[in-house]
Formats: sequence, C-alpha cells, structure tokens
Amino acid sequence: MSRGIEVNPDKVPAVQKIPHPRNVKQVQSFLKTCSWYRKLISNFSEIARPLSNLTKKNTVWTWTESEQNAFTTLKLCLTSHFEPSGLYKTFCTPDRC
Repeated sequence: MSRGIEVNPDKVPAVQKIPHPRNVKQVQSFLKTCSWYRKLISNFSEIARPLSNLTKKNTVWTWTESEQNAFTTLKLCLTSHFEPSGLYKTFCTPDRC
C-alpha cells in the first residue's frame, strides 16, 4: 500500500536547522525554497502570507509571533509526511480557474 509522498529523511535535519530570517533577502530565499513544494502544502499562500507581507516594498521589518508561526508551520510542512488522499481546501479565483 502506498504511503503517499514521503520526505527524504536525510534532508529533514537541514530544514529543521534553518534559522528564522533576519532580513528581506532571507525571507525571499526561504519562500522560494518552500514554493517548490507549495502543491504539497495545503493552504500554502495563507500560511506564508505573514512572511510574504515582509517582502512588500516599503514594509518595515518586524518579526512577530505571526511571522514566527508561519515560518515554523512551513518548516513543519516541509519535514512532514504528505497524504494525498486526505481532505484539502483548494482556493481558486475566477481569473485563475
């Protein structure tokens, strides 16, 4: 029986050791890494929104609990088993369907 898509256990420690970003470039780099797996992360855009907001022009850098939660959640998603037969929400706007 298939277990779905599994995480490479050799890569888990590297992801777990990623420190939280200290500037916009580091946030962008982390989000680009996560984006490779966005199809496997339910509600990716919603989870990543606090981090994405930090990359907007003229945004003052503030790392709050919201950004930390987004960062921690994304790291957990990258290091956890994905079960494709589970129930997931799909968000779609009329111009992208």
